[in-house]
Amino acid sequence: MNEARHDETKHAPFDTTRLDTLLENEGIDVLVATSKHNVQYLLGGYRFFFFDYMDAIGVSRYLPVVVYQKGRPDNSAYIGYHLESHEKQLGKFWPRVVETTSRNSTSAIQRAVEHIRGLPGPIGKVGVEASFLPWDAAKLLQDGLNNCQIVDAYFPLERLRARKTKAELTLLREVPSVSWPRCSPCSTGVRRTKRNMSWSTDCGARRSSGA
Repeated sequence: MNEARHDETKHAPFDTTRLDTLLENEGIDVLVATSKHNVQYLLGGYRFFFFDYMDAIGVSRYLPVVVYQKGRPDNSAYIGYHLESHEKQLGKFWPRVVETTSRNSTSAIQRAVEHIRGLPGPIGKVGVEASFLPWDAAKLLQDGLNNCQIVDAYFPLERLRARKTKAELTLLREVPSVSWPRCSPCSTGVRRTKRNMSWSTDCGARRSSGA
């Protein structure tokens, strides 16, 4: 099994205290994030390039999973696709448990279920992203955690991302001034499309961070 447990402590790249408060307000003990945008946020900006535009894998799909236990960020886990083992070797993940073993939606959720079962309790309510959880994975999660209540956790995640950190605010201020003069499609006469603008912003973000 391609699993990693890091001895060195890596801090979560988001406000864990705020997330704990938001989960507490909803009575959620464990969070299971499966949308690309929230997984990317919880992993500090990481996004697997191989599935950047399409999630299909044969008759199934790519399903990245971040498991977070309220009040215990050290018990977090990331379940990724088997091709992400190279990303793991580069040390791109902060959770202590990183498994790059999944090959479809059900195998990813099955590993998440096994991880949740091994967490210290009590665990009564598990929050998921209902709009971003395939039916087969949702059914497997419900059956595997039949002693838990499964609820939608979109509100805590939206509220978490809504409050920007100082670093995020600084980046938002710097990106326009850096990206448009140097790599704006407009400067080369290329028609400004949504994809071009996204690339330009990403380019500016990398320049401002020194990457």
